[in-house]
Amino acid sequence: MTNGDVRGDVEQGEGGKFESKYSDEDVVDALVDAHPEPLKVGEVADRVGCSETTAHNRLHGLHDDAYPGLATKKVGANARVWWVDPDQLPDE
Repeated sequence: MTNGDVRGDVEQGEGGKFESKYSDEDVVDALVDAHPEPLKVGEVADRVGCSETTAHNRLHGLHDDAYPGLATKKVGANARVWWVDPDQLPDE
């Protein structure tokens, strides 16, 4: 594998280090675009263009870090929906 190669949701950058192709901002933007509708992980993944695993990990990481404006709610036995309140998002 050479620099610039892509494997799943990561790509190899300079120096051979693998980095995610998708940022937290990509995930938040998908939720902002869907506002006021909440999205399931699979719907976030579809909007971002990443795997469900990547969307799940990014969403839970943002939630664990108490990202401003991000909210989630368990619906059903094994489902969770996610949304953002754009008024609470950090200023850019």
